[in-house]
Amino acid sequence: MYFNIDNGTGPIYGWYLQNKRSRPPAVRRLARSAEELRCAANIIEPVGSTDHLSFIEAGVPGFNPIQEYADYDVRTHHTNMDTVDRVDVNEIKQAAAVMAWFAYNSR
Repeated sequence: MYFNIDNGTGPIYGWYLQNKRSRPPAVRRLARSAEELRCAANIIEPVGSTDHLSFIEAGVPGFNPIQEYADYDVRTHHTNMDTVDRVDVNEIKQAAAVMAWFAYNSR
């Protein structure tokens, strides 16, 4: 399984499930276990234009997290405003913990 963090900022709220109706129970089970990390909002719809799509095409289940998107594409992503001083340390800690939790427990 491949977990990609690409198109958003801040804490991870859940996962785009890429229309994989056979995967949601496993992801929901993991999310319930990670509720204390505030990560339990999963949606079945896909998200595009991210690195996980090439993994899906190769047969590896790939998922991208749900994060804040406000101003990300027009003000932050690949601009000179994408700097460390705009990072909220607690949000980065939560996102890192969620990614680690899901990577470790998705075996």
